[in-house]
Amino acid sequence: RVATGALTLEEDPQERTILTAMLDLIVKDDVRFSAIAQELNRRGYRARGGIPWTQSAVFEMLPRLVEAAPTILSREQWEALKQRL
Repeated sequence: RVATGALTLEEDPQERTILTAMLDLIVKDDVRFSAIAQELNRRGYRARGGIPWTQSAVFEMLPRLVEAAPTILSREQWEALKQRL
């Protein structure tokens, strides 16, 4: 997200929580995007704009997941996930 003053970017703690939940579901359960969306909604997380998660919204997060995964997952988890993606 854009930091106060609009000069830099800063990590959004809520986004990191959601990304961690998504990665956890993908790594541990190998579930479909629709099931991930359902679980995120069940946990009360919302996509940008406050809308419920959809299969498409989860899919659209893949580039961000690939970017963030190495900082969230252990090396072994990241390597296993890269093989599946």
